[in-house]
Amino acid sequence: MSAQQGTPVADLSSLRIHDRARKPTGRGKRLGWLAGGLLFILVGGAAAYRFKDPKTVVEVTTARSAANSLPLRHCSTPAAM
Repeated sequence: MSAQQGTPVADLSSLRIHDRARKPTGRGKRLGWLAGGLLFILVGGAAAYRFKDPKTVVEVTTARSAANSLPLRHCSTPAAM
């Protein structure tokens, strides 16, 4: 039993967390605001791109000859018309 008396007692005061380590530095809050602002800008840019000037409407029609108003066809021989 004399072996137990000779062992040193652990000093638990060295395991304390310092007050400076407990207080938040604000880095996470600033990073959150930065990420939120960047997300807001990206969403605004995507919305502006989506709703900008509408695409041009293109009308397609068939070309007709003025003589007989029949649709023109591309063919190699005149007899096919």
